[in-house]
Amino acid sequence: MIPYWVIYIIILALSILDFLGLKFSKEARSSLLAAAVLLLILFSGLRFESDNDYATYADIYERAPGLGDIFKGRAELSDVYGEFLFGLLCILLKTFNLPTYVLFVVMSFITFYALHKAILSFSTYPFTVLLLYVSMHFLAGGFTQIRFGLATTLSWMAFSYLYNGRTKRYFLYLLLACLFHISALIGLTVYFFRSFRLNTYIVYGAVLVSCIISFLDLSGLMISAIATAISDLRYASYLDKSELLSKTNNFSILLYGVVTIIFWHCRIYYADVRSKKLFDFLLRVAVLCLISSAFFIQLYIISRIALLLQMVFIFIIPMIVCLPRVRYYVYFTVWVYATFRYQQFFTVDPDIRYIHDYQNVLFLDSE
Repeated sequence: MIPYWVIYIIILALSILDFLGLKFSKEARSSLLAAAVLLLILFSGLRFESDNDYATYADIYERAPGLGDIFKGRAELSDVYGEFLFGLLCILLKTFNLPTYVLFVVMSFITFYALHKAILSFSTYPFTVLLLYVSMHFLAGGFTQIRFGLATTLSWMAFSYLYNGRTKRYFLYLLLACLFHISALIGLTVYFFRSFRLNTYIVYGAVLVSCIISFLDLSGLMISAIATAISDLRYASYLDKSELLSKTNNFSILLYGVVTIIFWHCRIYYADVRSKKLFDFLLRVAVLCLISSAFFIQLYIISRIALLLQMVFIFIIPMIVCLPRVRYYVYFTVWVYATFRYQQFFTVDPDIRYIHDYQNVLFLDSE
């Protein structure tokens, strides 16, 4: 099994290709990206006994019935925790008595297949996007982030169809995302604001309002406002936990707010028809992300739902990074940040270690 530091070096090296401005054919770029994605599929899929919900989902899979039990009336699809497609996947794999890690391989494959498609649709700097995705979302979310991570990348695949005017496919893929994790419903906001006109006042106003909201403590007010509405759903238990925990860190809102403002002032560089269309689309998602994130961080347990829209910044940051004059400094900052995150996640210090006891199915100890 390839250890994590080798994967890091490979992705970092690929991002240097973007920095050097080397031009590849569409096919070559797609193949290189697919090769890097395959490494991540194997890395995340062939793991066991790691942190970040692994044990929880392994137990869910072990308890899942097979199709025979369903047909004979001894079990129901609703007996499996999670949305419909996740439950169905567990049941299908359990029917063939496949080991637990197969579930993670399949989830990882779908997640990264969708990410691969989204990156090619939204970015001409695919390897920098992948580096940012891994350091900002993939590791932080616990490898594939299981149901939520899969729903996130399927949603972005849906956004790529919406961007290209293929509305039916957008709704189809967003529905598939929701059937893995209901949080993907937030992706509907992109549809309703896809043609919203933005100007300097709106962009600055959205950033300012988002920052103000993020510093307020609205947890109690929000919990009381929505508790009754979802009291009959299993997600109601998350609100109970939110009452016991403080809201999440609001500094990400400040960072993304600054990035959004810089991106807005870079619009002169994206004046041609295709670039301007992409710029406008990503900017609208960024503004939606800021507003929604400011509210979601008030509820600790469900704050990660904002990550679905926050992925917009892995596409926006490279568009800023690769601008003339600043590219050397900003690229260096990105590389330092990514290295710090890798070190943080896999450090041997038990007090700050983020991902504990990473192991895989091929070797008992990957390190």
